[in-house]
Amino acid sequence: MSVRLIVFGTLASYPFVMLNELSSTWWPLNIMFTFLVITLSIWFASTAGKWAHTLAFGVAFLGGALVEYWWPAVAASICVWAYLRYRSSWAAFGYVACLPLFYMANDDFWALLAVPVLYLARHWHWRLPRAQMFFYVFYPAHLWIFFLLRPSL
Repeated sequence: MSVRLIVFGTLASYPFVMLNELSSTWWPLNIMFTFLVITLSIWFASTAGKWAHTLAFGVAFLGGALVEYWWPAVAASICVWAYLRYRSSWAAFGYVACLPLFYMANDDFWALLAVPVLYLARHWHWRLPRAQMFFYVFYPAHLWIFFLLRPSL
């Protein structure tokens, strides 16, 4: 999964940078790299070993500074993982506490709508077909389409 995130994140990088007018900095890295940081952090956190938790924290801390939606996205995702794994009320609290921090990235509080959506999702009993590669392909493809169709300046 990590290799796929790197490949498709790289494919999405150029249109992401150009559409967001980041060409002078190339920062932050797109959401695929955010998912990569989250994946690696959780992988290290769930690995037994003397340095596993230190590596997990290091990846989350350093990677969170480089990716889209920064530390709130990384922390919120790790809290969701921890809640699902341990059913910890602290993890649930951490998730909810992260949501207002998305304001730093978005200048709005729409992330707070995730709480009722997640609550309602608990009552969803329908099975959805798995589309393993769909979003990997969709993300860079839609950015390239927007980039190629943008009005010339």
